[in-house]
Amino acid sequence: MRAAALRALPLPARVLARLEAFDATWTAPVGDDALRALLGARGYEAHDAVLAFERAFGGLECEDPDDGPWLIGAAACAASDAHRAPRGGPGQRDLQLVPVIYTPNDGIGYVDARGAGWFHDTIEFADASQVADSGAALIDGIFCFDADADE
Repeated sequence: MRAAALRALPLPARVLARLEAFDATWTAPVGDDALRALLGARGYEAHDAVLAFERAFGGLECEDPDDGPWLIGAAACAASDAHRAPRGGPGQRDLQLVPVIYTPNDGIGYVDARGAGWFHDTIEFADASQVADSGAALIDGIFCFDADADE
């Protein structure tokens, strides 16, 4: 992906630099109707916050050379067989979390109906926890936490 296209994303410079280092690619996000159909087929509600996240970040993919691919966007997560219709754990089912990020290390980022970001380390914890107030902050937090862990 060209650096100019990356800089157009509404993300902090440190995340954009990490995406550049991972040679991120961007395909056009799916439209709202297609996303509603895809999410509905997987049993998720396509609430406004998920549609907004998809418009802003859907279609963004990158690969950590040490760990593997990241999927970013509700459509990419729903279309993937990496996880079997995750809901954030048994304690989070009523929150209507929709997966929007799959990390290469079994982590899942979610957006709830309010637009808040949640993260679930599926190896270490039974349930997801709220970690951000927005989708952009969720991406920032996950990418920066992962970068800090690598150091």
